[in-house]
Amino acid sequence: MSCSYQSLYYGEEGYVVRCNQCSHYQLAFISTMLTMSAAGFHAFYSKVKCLAFQSHTNSNQDAKTILLGTPSPDVHFVLSPTELKRLHQMLEEADNEKRVQDLLYLFKIE
Repeated sequence: MSCSYQSLYYGEEGYVVRCNQCSHYQLAFISTMLTMSAAGFHAFYSKVKCLAFQSHTNSNQDAKTILLGTPSPDVHFVLSPTELKRLHQMLEEADNEKRVQDLLYLFKIE
């Protein structure tokens, strides 16, 4: 079965899409692309959200000082506070779009 992707976010820094058949997410940010389950995506988004709300004011905002694990145990992001904020915004917009699409689906008349 091949994936049929639904776009949730697309921007300069990357994209987030979700497969309509298997519900897996594909996330591209900077130079990394990950494919993960829905549960993995939501856990990753929660981790990014938590990190984004921590104070990073004591460090250079462009220095890569944040190690961010992913659902894949062998893949990590090394991000600056600025990049972390951009990733958080991207994931938040994708999550919001998914929620809107889910609501629209509930009212779909066939």
